[in-house]
Amino acid sequence: MKKPNQHNSFLGAAGRALTWRRHHQYLQRAGEAHISRRALKDFPSQLGGWRQVGEDIRFDNETEKILSADDYLSRKLVSDGRMASFYVGYYATQRNGATYHSPLNCLPGSGWS
Repeated sequence: MKKPNQHNSFLGAAGRALTWRRHHQYLQRAGEAHISRRALKDFPSQLGGWRQVGEDIRFDNETEKILSADDYLSRKLVSDGRMASFYVGYYATQRNGATYHSPLNCLPGSGWS
């Protein structure tokens, strides 16, 4: 009986694993809308009477990891002596493990009631 070629066995297993991974990724995103969009950093720096103050705010690595947004924008805005913090996050998917960052969790967790 001929001994199987280990190299061919490895390539076959690697090919099956890659095919499975691509199929799994496809199934995870199947049924979701795929949109073309601009990056959030392109959002206007002035909106009505509100204008941006300073540079866009970037979060630290740990916060970005917990947030898990595919893109986000955080800015300070001013209008008539009033200041506001503006945040918006974009999530390409809302499948399990990549869900939105809910204000119901975020705001109370930050001390807001």
